This record gives sequence, C-alpha cells and structure tokens, in this order.
Amino acid sequence: MKKNALLGLTVLVSLCLMLFACRKDIRNYIENKTEGSSVQLESAKIWRLQNLAYGENLKNTSILKPIWSDSWTIRSSKGHQLLIVPAPEHYVRNKDLSIRRFFVFRTEHDETVSGQIVELLGRKFNVEENLDNLLANYEETKITNFNGSVYVYDINYQKVRSATYLKGQKTESFSSIVSARADNKSFSVARPSSTNGLCATVYPIKNGWPLIPCDNAQVISIADYTYDSYGCILRITLTYVNHTCPGQSTSPGTSSGSASSSSGTTSPEYGGGGSTINVDVSNICIAYQVTHALEANNAIKDMLEQEFLFSGLDRTLNISDVNNLADTVMGNTNGYNNTINITLNENKLPGRSNEYILATVYHEILHGYMDLKLTKDSQGRFIVPNDHNTMATSYVATMTGALQTAFPSLSTNEAWALAWGGLENTTLFNSNLLTDTQRADIKAINSRHSKTPPSGTTAMGTFCNYNF
Repeated sequence: MKKNALLGLTVLVSLCLMLFACRKDIRNYIENKTEGSSVQLESAKIWRLQNLAYGENLKNTSILKPIWSDSWTIRSSKGHQLLIVPAPEHYVRNKDLSIRRFFVFRTEHDETVSGQIVELLGRKFNVEENLDNLLANYEETKITNFNGSVYVYDINYQKVRSATYLKGQKTESFSSIVSARADNKSFSVARPSSTNGLCATVYPIKNGWPLIPCDNAQVISIADYTYDSYGCILRITLTYVNHTCPGQSTSPGTSSGSASSSSGTTSPEYGGGGSTINVDVSNICIAYQVTHALEANNAIKDMLEQEFLFSGLDRTLNISDVNNLADTVMGNTNGYNNTINITLNENKLPGRSNEYILATVYHEILHGYMDLKLTKDSQGRFIVPNDHNTMATSYVATMTGALQTAFPSLSTNEAWALAWGGLENTTLFNSNLLTDTQRADIKAINSRHSKTPPSGTTAMGTFCNYNF
C-alpha cells in the first residue's frame, strides 16, 4: 500500500513538473502563438546590443529591456516574419485607455535585420484582445476597427513616427505620450506660421485629470494636437493616463493586461525613455526663440540632442522664463544630478531682438552642456572650470554658425559679435587676440540689438511685435 502511495505521489509530482515546464507551450497553444526559436532570440539579442547607443549596465540609466522569455512570432501584413518581445508595462489608471509596448524584430532566415519599439494605445479599444492584428498591421493605413494610436521608436526608445486611427482608418491627427508636472503651465508654441511669423499662445485642455493628492506630481498623458493650415497649434488636449507622486513609482503592469518587469529595475515611462526637455515659458517672444533653438538644425542642437536625447542617461533640461533676475542678467543656468535648469529674463529679453534672444538661449544651453561634462578629481570632487573662458575659447565659432543657420540673413560679423555677448570679462576677450576696434564693435552691436538702442544709433536685428 505504501509502495502504491509512493508511486502515485511520484507520478503526480512528475506530471506537475512536466506541466510546469510546458506551461509556456500550453499558453502559446491556447493563444495560437508560435514561440520564437532559440536561434531567432539569440540573433535579436545580439542585434539589439550592437545597436544600443549606450551600454546596458551604465549607472543612472533607465533602459527599456525586453522580456525575452515571453516572445512569439507572427507574420506581418507585408509578409515579413516578426519576432514580438514584450516590454515592462506601467499601470494605466484611465479605464478608457489601454497601452501595450513591444520590441518588434524583423527576421529573415532566423537572422534579425531590423528592430523597433512599438507602443499601442487603444481609446475605448481593447488592445490586449487584438494584439496580433495590431502588431501585424501597425505600419498600415487601415487596421480593422482600431481606435487609437501607434507610436514607433528606434531600438534606443527615440521616437521615429506615430499614427492615429479612427474606426480603423489612419487620420491626419497627431498625438504623443508626454510627461509633465501637474502644476506645469505647459505653455506650447508651434512652429512659425508661414504668414505672420508667430503663432498664438495655446494652453492645453486637461481631459479626465483626477484630483492629484500631492505636490509636484509627474503626470503621464496623451497629448492630441490640432494645427491650422499654416502649421500653428490651435488646440492641445492632455488626456490623463497616470501620475507619480515624489518618492513613488508607477506600478508595473496595466489594467488592460500586460507583461511584468523581468529586470526588477525601474523601466522608463511610456512615450520614450531617457531624457526629457521641458519648456515652461509664458512670454511669446522668448518662447518663440526657445522653440527656434530646439528646432534649428545646427551644431548646438546636435550637442543638445547628444547630451539629452541620445546619452542613455536620465537627464532633464528645464527651460523657463522668470521675472526675478537682475536687469543685467539675461539668463542663468544651474545643474545638479543630471538636471539642468535654464531661466531667462522675462522682464528684459522681450525688449531685445530675436537674434539677441536666441543668442542668449544658445549661451545658456552651452552652460548646461558644459555642466554635464564636468569631471571629478582623485577625491571625487567636481572640477569646475570657468564656463565663460571655455565658451570664449571653444564655442564662439560654433555659436556664430548656429545663429547664421537660424537667421540666414544675419552677417558673419553680426553673428560673431552676438556670440561674444556675455563674455566681455573673459581672458580671451581682453587679450591682444582681439583689437580694441573689435571689442568696441562687439559691445556696440549687442547694445543696438534692442528696441531702445543707445542715443544716436539705430536698432539692429528683427523684433517680435506680438501684442500682449
């Protein structure tokens, strides 16, 4: 009897072990999914590591990591073999929304040829129940019955493109997943209008935001933009997704069904990992030039993107205008713990030319760039150089070129003089490498880039004539 009981127990344990070992196969069978082969998985892992812009084990990083053990394969509507690998999710408090995100690797003969990160947002549409259809058709203009958006990122979680669908048809609407403080003014300026050069002030409309029980909460929301025919934003609606109070983190998992984190570390929020650039500027003239600085294609923008968007570090750049700077201080920059704060003089800058304002913004961005480049001595203390001396010796030419890219009609001499603005006390400015005439010209040009130039002189530059 004891032998029979022992035999029965052995058989039961063996069956349990077999079922446990095969649970993934059983789940894939029930869900009609085909598991990725070991060769496909290994190829995808290698491809991803080769294409990451930074190492996966860097400190202070928050990298979106694949959950390889839950992968499966499908064939896209274009006939491509796709390896689908889930990524860690976050809780979605808004019950009208469902979000999932995945690594999507395209394979040929089991070898990975490309990879992307894809986020699927459903608006009163169950993403979980339609995963394979959405993933097979995420690049198409039609996805049956789909109401929502598809956000496509590169393997480093930098945004590539997005598309919004209504009743299964791709629309001209534009949306993005954004993160902002709950108390942020969230001022936004569109690109310059093709008619009057400026766009009207737009303040976002908050949709579905609950009462948030803490100060300085970070809110994730879906931003929907409406533009006019000239490229100006007419309307921004921020639809609430979830929020995080200081000292807390959003829970892994989502109300719509999800993969859980396999790494045990904090995963980046939806909308793209890594660093963020927050603009909270209320003066239209300053805001326009901040937008100009972030969009004009030149060396300074490249430096900015290198340090904030492609560094792989969780960095934050905050740009705002304030009314408490001294009249002689056009801007100020301070940085700590991978956060750079730039403040601009709301009282004085609007009276300056567009070119002068942009030069000030570039000047402060360069301060922030250099702050992020600080190194430490043998005792772990930061070595803080004189930023202005470094700027004078290494970045005047860079800023000159950037200003001329932003303002093509600006002469080299004028751009060069504006680039020297704020550097009049540096060693190089007062050395014999500049003549007395050059120093006088630099000061004169900077003073004339004003709506109220010195007596006996005329104003230089172009001006923002927005009616406040």
